Amino acid sequence: MANIMVDMHIVETAANLKIYPPDSAQQMYQNHFASIYLTHQVTKEKFDSSLYYYSTQTDQMNVIYDQILENLSEMESEVNSDQ
Repeated sequence: MANIMVDMHIVETAANLKIYPPDSAQQMYQNHFASIYLTHQVTKEKFDSSLYYYSTQTDQMNVIYDQILENLSEMESEVNSDQ
């Protein structure tokens, strides 16, 4: 779950930074999410169901978000060390 959400946060950040042209941004956004589901071998429905479940289990959701933050921090460190 954490790995899927890391990928989604990256796509959402790119969308918020307006990296994509406005006329194709929404389609690119949807294509990236479809690719994430495919990569992680999960359907949108299964992801949504899991997200709903974890939203009711706050202790478990906090563990997932701790992992997300750790993964994103590691990625940021890798990018910064490459520059």
